[in-house]
Amino acid sequence: GLELSADGPIEYDPIDKHLIATDNAQLISQSVSIKADKMEISSDNNYASASGNIILTNDKMFVGADSIDYNLQDQQITANNCKIFSQLVTIDATRLYIERRYQKIDNGVLYFGQPDSFAPNISVKKFEIRKFRTIHAKSVVFKIGKLPIFYLPACTFPVAQRPFWLKNDCGIQRNLGGFIRNDFYFRTNKHTKIGGLLDIYTRRGILFGPALHIENTTPGRKKTSETKFGFIHDRGSKKLRNKGNPSRFIKQDRFFLESKNILHFGENFDTLAQVSLWSDPEVMRDFRPASYFDEQIPDSFVESTYSGKNFVFSAFSRLRLNNFHDTVSQTPDLHAEMLPRKLAGTKIYHRAFINYSHLKGRDRHGIKHEGDKFDEYYGIFLPVTSSNWLSFTPMAGIRAIENFNCNGYKDYSRFITQVGFDANMLFSGRSNFTNEVWEIHGLKHIIQPVIQYRYIPEVKGDAKNFPIIEHDTFDTNIPTIDLSEIRNIDEINPQNMFRLGVKNTIQTSTGQYIARDLLKFNIFQDVILRRNINKYTNKKDSTLSNSYIFFEINPIHWLSFQCYSQVYTKRMTLQEITTSTSIHDANVWKLEFLTHCIQHDTCQYGLRVSARLNSRIELSSLTQYDARIKKFTEQRFSLKSKLGHSWNVEYFITLRNKASRESRCQASVKLDLIEF
Repeated sequence: GLELSADGPIEYDPIDKHLIATDNAQLISQSVSIKADKMEISSDNNYASASGNIILTNDKMFVGADSIDYNLQDQQITANNCKIFSQLVTIDATRLYIERRYQKIDNGVLYFGQPDSFAPNISVKKFEIRKFRTIHAKSVVFKIGKLPIFYLPACTFPVAQRPFWLKNDCGIQRNLGGFIRNDFYFRTNKHTKIGGLLDIYTRRGILFGPALHIENTTPGRKKTSETKFGFIHDRGSKKLRNKGNPSRFIKQDRFFLESKNILHFGENFDTLAQVSLWSDPEVMRDFRPASYFDEQIPDSFVESTYSGKNFVFSAFSRLRLNNFHDTVSQTPDLHAEMLPRKLAGTKIYHRAFINYSHLKGRDRHGIKHEGDKFDEYYGIFLPVTSSNWLSFTPMAGIRAIENFNCNGYKDYSRFITQVGFDANMLFSGRSNFTNEVWEIHGLKHIIQPVIQYRYIPEVKGDAKNFPIIEHDTFDTNIPTIDLSEIRNIDEINPQNMFRLGVKNTIQTSTGQYIARDLLKFNIFQDVILRRNINKYTNKKDSTLSNSYIFFEINPIHWLSFQCYSQVYTKRMTLQEITTSTSIHDANVWKLEFLTHCIQHDTCQYGLRVSARLNSRIELSSLTQYDARIKKFTEQRFSLKSKLGHSWNVEYFITLRNKASRESRCQASVKLDLIEF
């Protein structure tokens, strides 16, 4: 049914058979509401027209127009010189045609977000919006404000997703000169975005290349793919190209190819493929530093994993596209693992894995290796819970390593066994202590003592009979003691040790039945009964090895302190300490002091400060000081702001000291589209 109302009189024209309503006239039907200064309805052909300050609303959008024609029978609406608003887009158009299932628009400008002088938009001669889900556009011009960026003859994209993206980074740096970096994408359909890279460096040249992003989800399958390629003919001098890298000559033609692909089939099968092809080890560091510091060594591989009900099978293959670093690759690498399960209906659990790999490459000493290797493990364990506070799990396992077809070495097999146990205890206590100043509403103290024991007898055989490939690496984290998880399997030492630990947690309630950790204090101490020669110090390990301590305190929501330290127990000397102290006021301001010190190696301090001046402006700084060289190694100052309603802009000034390739001073500006 229809309902017509107005503040003024509603008149009937008997000649034209029109109802005429003026002064805030309103027509309401089942699907739409139209308000206007004047409304005319034809009783003969079920036709309505409106003019003057028109407002049209339905369940999808809000429209303001100069005039509207409405076919009451077919529910068709034609609006002229209109503005269309919805939760997702804003459109300026010369003509809007609405039917039940779709909308047609002529000469429209479509904004994603609130329109302003800097807002990204697309200018389209004609496009259709079907069920207000998908936009089909022809003769598309992508713009930022009134500045045209790119043209496509046609594209299709969901209403809820922006059709293009842009990231911009510009500034000045001594080794690059003035520079501007651009990453841009345009959506061609709901699954695919195409784009490219376009960088300009006044001292180095122009870097350019294509980019592609695909994301496709169907029932039982999900595919994500992102690929970037960049090429530059580096006009920088030979000295500039090889700065900090005198042992390798870097040519003028430089490029990189980065591709990451993820494929999910159902709930069981996953494939990950990554390709990183670089012309030289410094190309990403010079021209794409943000990506370089996330991944500094190019790695190309393919891995597929199938997860069954109680097993996992994976196949891994590494592609040696670059040879910047000497390493022995395990490719292909086939791994099958049986997850823990009960043994023949008993209370004993068992687990196993088998791994085959083909070894090829040069080790850390530059020696070439090629051969095959099997790595197998089988273990059993029996969880015993004597009460609600104690669990005791004895265990045993055997690991077999077989090397064969290795050049220069005889076929060789090693069998490594272990026995041991894990004991875990749990105690807790409560207190009704309250303190409104520190927002404490009762206390709960949880204590978890832990005892682990592992015995691995000496592996008989001459170590010279097989290559040392999976060797120990320097790591300050608490070491792994279980045989199934040890990675340095080729130079494993006999082991007879206890690991004693206590985990302490003190919690309080926020008053809303949500627990808050006030304090955590975890300490672990290794007691070594079999003392081996430490390859880093060439001395025997101490019976009381290092203590590993983690401490965290959050006395109130605006203050926190974390500390990880490693102490040489015999002499009570501090081997390592890493701390973080944070004071903040919600998201208004934050101050964070950082330390990282390793005995005889490094001692660095850092200070981060950020303050939000208002809803649009934020200041921040990072200062790093190296106590060894007694200099500030990096100082970074930034200002974040918004440009219009659609852009985040960040201004940087960076001062460096002792950087091998980067300039001492850098000024830059980053521009990113805001994701809604």
